[in-house]
Amino acid sequence: MAEKVMSLLAAVKSLPDLSDSAEKAWDRYIITKTDRPQSVLISYQEYMGLKETIDLLQRPDAIAQIDKSLHDISAGKRIPWGNSDQIAVEASPDFGVGESTAEEPRSARAAVAGSRD
Repeated sequence: MAEKVMSLLAAVKSLPDLSDSAEKAWDRYIITKTDRPQSVLISYQEYMGLKETIDLLQRPDAIAQIDKSLHDISAGKRIPWGNSDQIAVEASPDFGVGESTAEEPRSARAAVAGSRD
């Protein structure tokens, strides 16, 4: 995963290649106009992951659960990986709703599993 800076003109000339590289190698492109950052090109999968993360971090109940989990981990409370069926995954009513593709994670467990690829 590389992060590259390039001018808008250079990006336009090689957009198909940049798009393929963003998708396959998770490369990121910072597009500049008159030497100032203007936009970023990332893969659709990375965009969806960032969007889901932002959505999750805007939920106070999710932040509270993350804080509790981090506290439990630091206190030595853990669920063995083989007992992962004990984990209750609660999603907001709109989690995973919207435009989707076959590759888009549909649950928190699927999102975690997908991050291990």
